[in-house]
Amino acid sequence: MLAILSCGCTSPWQETRPIRELRIVETLGCDRKDDGVTLSAYAAQPELKLRQTAPSIRLAMDQMRNQAASPALFFAHTEFLLLGQALAEDGLAPVLDLVGRSQDMRLHTPIFILYGGDAADAVELGEDEQNITQMLAALREDTDGQGACHAFSCGEILRALSERGAALAAACTIDGEHLKPHGYAILKAGVCVGWVSAPADQAVGLLMGLRERGDVRVKNTTLTLENCKAKITPRWNGDTLAGLDIALSLRAALTETAGQPGTTQAETRAELEKALAETVAAWVETLLRQSQALEADFLGLGGGIAAQSPGKWAGIQAEWNAIFPTLPWRVTVAATLDRTQDLEEPLNLGGTP
Repeated sequence: MLAILSCGCTSPWQETRPIRELRIVETLGCDRKDDGVTLSAYAAQPELKLRQTAPSIRLAMDQMRNQAASPALFFAHTEFLLLGQALAEDGLAPVLDLVGRSQDMRLHTPIFILYGGDAADAVELGEDEQNITQMLAALREDTDGQGACHAFSCGEILRALSERGAALAAACTIDGEHLKPHGYAILKAGVCVGWVSAPADQAVGLLMGLRERGDVRVKNTTLTLENCKAKITPRWNGDTLAGLDIALSLRAALTETAGQPGTTQAETRAELEKALAETVAAWVETLLRQSQALEADFLGLGGGIAAQSPGKWAGIQAEWNAIFPTLPWRVTVAATLDRTQDLEEPLNLGGTP
């Protein structure tokens, strides 16, 4: 029988080993630098900003840990990845590869691309009251709430690139001491090849099923989208894909207006519904033309065809990249104003007649 004895004392290792303070990296910026990369890390509580250049991202992370010495840097809970434009246009492969393989990073981490600048400059913005992490968090929440943009995660971008060779990443830009949204970066084979800018960026969420609400300004009136659906229907000539019909159904509420003097409520409603439909149709057509010009199905239209006609899609899937750039399409938008609450009537601001 084995007897286990305890002397009740603490081991010398436990007594002498120093306890290192742990610092969680919240935002990690990455920029292209000559033949390597520059990482910029932001950690809070208390605030810490570090910058390190190295031949690879992993080496920069290791050297950043050495630079920090104490406290120890912890990357596994990084909330945001912010990539400079130059790195994005050179290619996201090193970043996505590291996230996909490393235990230090997580696939659900959202990516932002900084238009017109380096991530290192953005990481230096702000103070404790509004640091870079808080700015990116506010940007994600505000744009999602308004329906203007969606912050795709590393995993979502990897999956889109793997399935269709193209993807979108949320973009932002520096405005003074703050960040503001800049639509989307268009990724083709992992390289940023263009940008989806306002106002067409608002149609991305509608087409991809990511947007349920948001404000649209038409005819000096604000309409709030409340229920939006998109349907992609392929037109076939036998087994040959002849075109795409893209139909959107929008339901909205009138939330702000200066009124339309001299018109009836029915006329006002009809005018606003027509204006909303025409505005959204123009956004969608802009996206489709841009997508075809870049030969990049970043909206996932092929997936819509596969869902509608899986058997026929199997026959053209291998040729999709060649078919897509010249494929004819038709866009139709139906808009309905569900709630107006008589707001189309001008307010009486002149007193009783």
